[in-house]
Amino acid sequence: MSLEEVVRDAELSLQFLEYLKKHNASEGLMFLIKLNALHELEEQEGISTILLHERALALFEQFVRQDAPDELNLGHDTREEIKTALIAPDADQNATPTEAFKEARL
Repeated sequence: MSLEEVVRDAELSLQFLEYLKKHNASEGLMFLIKLNALHELEEQEGISTILLHERALALFEQFVRQDAPDELNLGHDTREEIKTALIAPDADQNATPTEAFKEARL
């Protein structure tokens, strides 16, 4: 079973999250679960781009920014790339908010 399958299964992800909390390593899974939820929201028709951007910024504030409550162990360059992608998206109008987090997901 892959990590992606665990993240998509509500019961398995909760069990895995509890295990990770016991070992002080839950932020990575929490991030993946919330990022997956954002991706699913993106795929719904008629969803406001403002709402998607707000959710992406909330992910940034919780997991990516320096000294975030559930800060991920990311390099400075990766953190800055995500920040730039969210604050000043490039000219690619087809880019989605979850694409800003692609480096953190790897």
